[in-house]
Amino acid sequence: MTQKKKNNFAMIAGVLLAVFTVWRLFPLVFSIEKVLLLLGCGVLIFSLFTKRRNIVPCVGFAALAVSELLSLVNGTMLSGFMKFFIWTSLFGYLAATAICVAELTDYLPQGKEFGKKFWFVPVILVGLYLILSTYMVINYFRNFPYFIRYIIFTIGILLTMLWVAYPEGLPVKQAPASSFEAGGSEVSGHVNSEMYCDLAKHILLLFFTFGIWLLIWIYRMTGYTNGIKDEEDRNPATKLLLCMFVPFYQIYWTYKTAQRIDKMAKDRNVQSDLSTICLILAIFVSIVPPILMQDKLNSIVKSASNPYATQTVTAPAQPTAQPKVNTADELKSYKDLLDSGVITQEEFDAKKKQLLGL
Repeated sequence: MTQKKKNNFAMIAGVLLAVFTVWRLFPLVFSIEKVLLLLGCGVLIFSLFTKRRNIVPCVGFAALAVSELLSLVNGTMLSGFMKFFIWTSLFGYLAATAICVAELTDYLPQGKEFGKKFWFVPVILVGLYLILSTYMVINYFRNFPYFIRYIIFTIGILLTMLWVAYPEGLPVKQAPASSFEAGGSEVSGHVNSEMYCDLAKHILLLFFTFGIWLLIWIYRMTGYTNGIKDEEDRNPATKLLLCMFVPFYQIYWTYKTAQRIDKMAKDRNVQSDLSTICLILAIFVSIVPPILMQDKLNSIVKSASNPYATQTVTAPAQPTAQPKVNTADELKSYKDLLDSGVITQEEFDAKKKQLLGL
């Protein structure tokens, strides 16, 4: 059964973005880019606190996108490294604007399901800026406050997108326990409720544990995808060590694991074609495949909670009701037959007793 998990996404996101906005005011040196950034954050804060699910959040994200675009246009002295992350933020804000338009307005009704499915994409693109922040902190520890400020901002954007996609709360699926253990299973397609991981929590852990959660996830995922038909079991510890110490092995592991997830999905009649897209993304944007793979696993677990199609129960046929016969009319008919000499008096009396139940 699907339940709704109550949330305070809008309130928490508004508070975090308000903290970021006040912090970003200082130093009191203004440019067009900074004004647009503060304006966009202000519009988002207003929409979050008032819970306005209309065009207002779209305007906020659009202002943030214009701010990044101006930063690129005016930043002729920026390094290529810096420009890359500004470009990713720009695309992130544009994606957020498109999802808001689809979810909160009637302009893109065909995109509502798409927005719910890919709400995390803007968060990933905007959150990539944290890599640059981490680099700056490692080289210049005085930038640590800047790093903390951007973490607050990224979490605020994450919760804002969750509020846009799921205003009533995240759907939580109660998955059945099964015999599928981390070490493997003899039956292809069996799933374990432990495979399920709330996608928001998964993304937060990927971003803010500095790779620790990714290693844990690789270990667990290796075990979960054992027991697949026509695939030999893999040792989770061995695969984890290979991913940690062999260059580019994680790309190969991602591709093979995505193939196994595709097979599991097929066993559960869940559409999946992850392997190719995960291979490409693992080469260029390695943080995205774990999110797509976990999302697909969640879908598999959900399908396992209702493995049987609802069958229509046909009610037993009711006996056909016999039309009621008017006894008086029937007696009259027999009396006419008697008068006309068709039947005898004895026959009429016998029929009369039968009709009257005498």
